Amino acid sequence: MNGGIESVDAASVKKLRAIITLHFAMIAVLTAMLVSYGSGSVFLPLFIIVACVVAFVLVDSMELFALNRLGIFIAMTAGTVFAISSYIYHTFGDPSESGQLQAVAGLLVFPEAVLFMQRKNLRVFEQLAIFLLLEIMVAALVNDNLLFGILLLPIVLLWVSSLFHFSRYATLVQIAPDIEVPMPKLAEVLFAQLVKSIMGKERPKTVVESKLVSRVENRTTTRVRRIFQSVPLGIGAIAFSALFFYCLPRTTGGGYRPRLNQQAQVGLPDTMTLGQVGRALQDPTAVMRVKLTEDLSGEGYAISEGPYIRARVYDCFRRIGDTTQWFLSSTKPNIPLQPIPANSRLAPDATKNRDRVRVEFDLLPTCQTNTFALPPAFLSHSGRIPNAKMNPFTQLLSFEPQDGDQRHMPSYTLGTMEYLNGKQLAITPMLTVHDSTSLPQFLHQNMGSLINFNFDDFPSVELLRTRIINEAGVSEGENLAVAKAIELYFSQGSEYKYSLDLTARADPNLDPVEDFVANHRAGHCQFFAATMLIMLRQSAIPCRLVLGYKPREFNTYGKYFHVRQRDAHAWLEARFSSRELVGTEYEQWTIPNSEYWIRFDPSPGTSDEEVIDQPNQITDYADKLWKGYVLEARELTGDNSIYALPSDRSKDIYAQVAEQWAKLKEDLISGRFGAEGGAIEFSWPLAIIVTAIGIAIVSLWQLIANLPRFAPKLAKRIGMRSRRSDFNQEFFSRCVRVLRKFGFERDDSQTPQELTREAADYLVNEKGVASSNEWLNVLTQSYYRLRFGGKRTLNDLDHAEVQTAIKNLEKFATRPNHTKD
Repeated sequence: MNGGIESVDAASVKKLRAIITLHFAMIAVLTAMLVSYGSGSVFLPLFIIVACVVAFVLVDSMELFALNRLGIFIAMTAGTVFAISSYIYHTFGDPSESGQLQAVAGLLVFPEAVLFMQRKNLRVFEQLAIFLLLEIMVAALVNDNLLFGILLLPIVLLWVSSLFHFSRYATLVQIAPDIEVPMPKLAEVLFAQLVKSIMGKERPKTVVESKLVSRVENRTTTRVRRIFQSVPLGIGAIAFSALFFYCLPRTTGGGYRPRLNQQAQVGLPDTMTLGQVGRALQDPTAVMRVKLTEDLSGEGYAISEGPYIRARVYDCFRRIGDTTQWFLSSTKPNIPLQPIPANSRLAPDATKNRDRVRVEFDLLPTCQTNTFALPPAFLSHSGRIPNAKMNPFTQLLSFEPQDGDQRHMPSYTLGTMEYLNGKQLAITPMLTVHDSTSLPQFLHQNMGSLINFNFDDFPSVELLRTRIINEAGVSEGENLAVAKAIELYFSQGSEYKYSLDLTARADPNLDPVEDFVANHRAGHCQFFAATMLIMLRQSAIPCRLVLGYKPREFNTYGKYFHVRQRDAHAWLEARFSSRELVGTEYEQWTIPNSEYWIRFDPSPGTSDEEVIDQPNQITDYADKLWKGYVLEARELTGDNSIYALPSDRSKDIYAQVAEQWAKLKEDLISGRFGAEGGAIEFSWPLAIIVTAIGIAIVSLWQLIANLPRFAPKLAKRIGMRSRRSDFNQEFFSRCVRVLRKFGFERDDSQTPQELTREAADYLVNEKGVASSNEWLNVLTQSYYRLRFGGKRTLNDLDHAEVQTAIKNLEKFATRPNHTKD
């Protein structure tokens, strides 16, 4: 070599190891943060941070210690036992999906910590890479937020840089394998110094030393080449990561748990007690996003106030202890569900003088309610509501999960006819589908629960009702006028105040509504709605309580309402016939011989609440875009989208695979596999499948075994080169086997002739076998004539000569100590 040489010493190799270790440590920490954010625990990221810092300082930098085989086994076993025990506990002891996810992630994080505590070499780096990739898969399954996309970019860049440095390190190891010689432990160094000080001697140095060198004049060219190599590597890694993320199945909404100081689940209950809404009104947790657009054009639909979003309907109540519980009567679930109608199937009064509006319900993972609707509802042409039907009594959705799948809809779109010129109408047909023949039967089945209550429990409510009607100057039989007077008295009056004080109880022995009217006279929307409902029933007006949301925060960037749990709201609906609405403001939306629900909201200050801008709306809009374009890809599935076809093909693939696998296991266990019915002792389909699997395994094994013969270059690259496969002739394969007994193993760069010449020199000079030169020459020349000379077989004379040579060579190899001739 010339004088321009720069040595790459042990310090440079150590520095390269440290760089790769730092890359993997940062990837491990970022990935653990993603898992933590999805599962709701900070234990894993804190654990891996501590492990990485300790390992980098004590193992990689100061080289004070490293886990040996026994320590690795103990640490791996302890981590595995801990993770499995945690999973079992969170499955059977204290069921928690977040705990299960954390336990699964622990099965990956704990081995990573053990690997960081070892001396770094190719094997350790390869194992770390595998565990980190698996951990990214777990992180992708438990995250549905923009943070995953933000952290995914640095993770991908770190991976690209890691692969670049790792490939360089692997090249150095291939050139100079001795750079992976384990570094001495501190105890070994101290012991060597002690021996030197006592005996005055040093340990003998190795005779042969290897030093890796590189030419200075080639460094610039090498760097440029590395840059050009890293560009396609980086592009490929990013493309693979994007494809990998899109193909992963997403975790169900029910699997999400509280994320650091957040409430676990929000929504509205099937049964409700007085005061329950008050607690919800103090919770700022986000529930969903609601966007209104014109159904045909898709343009934003402007409204002046937050919509009444229906979620629950209650028609019965009962006294339980010192409170009142509201619920849907037990007969209502027996009402046959109806398919969500198309706009053309709606009744005439459901479309009369109404705008066609599309409503997108973008539910957040914390929301456990998924029955939201704005009736009259219909299936929009761009609607996304699989397996859903409509309850004609509550006019709410009813999802029908398939095969026990209880996942809630993360988002769906419905059409509504509840608006006219940007104003939400207060009147809704009792039956929105054009089926007037079933109306009498429907009224007969659903009238009783709308007027029943115990009059004796509410004397103060009755007195107040009578006073309100008298002061308004309306008669008892004027049902709509009575309802309007009661609503106006509470919403515009000053005698009763709106309050979120949940402890205001003057007389616990009274019903909460009676106590509210007679004593403390302050409460939230639930008290006002319940009080008016009781008054209407005292007036023999059928009515029911409705619970939902009335949001105020509006995102001006995304043109949607941001709904929080504190936007929960209670109001009521009263039933009126078309005859009772003649001459009123509602007549323009009615047709003869029909029944209608009229919305009343007696809560003070509700009607004049102004819409405000959502705080931090840019961040929330970015999160919505991330969810719409990336996680659910619903924004990419239009008719003109290149993603539409593959997304439609693959959106149910995971559910289908799981269903088929479950059915296969059930059939195998029950013995009915391949049979139409009944158990059978033998199943031909099963036998065929088992046989096919066996043949496939054997074929694959044979393919791998013969790969060096058909594709030697490929086999060599992946480390599957077979020495025997290089020789087509059986006699020369026997020759190579004999030479192995003398310690001769053919190198990749050696030709057969170079191998036999080297062996002949050894046998002649060291073993004194003069004839070995002749034997090996005969075998080598015969091999070359058959392989490169165009001959397929040897003549009798050559064949006899070859057999004699190979037998003599094998005979000598079997002699004790290989004695001389």
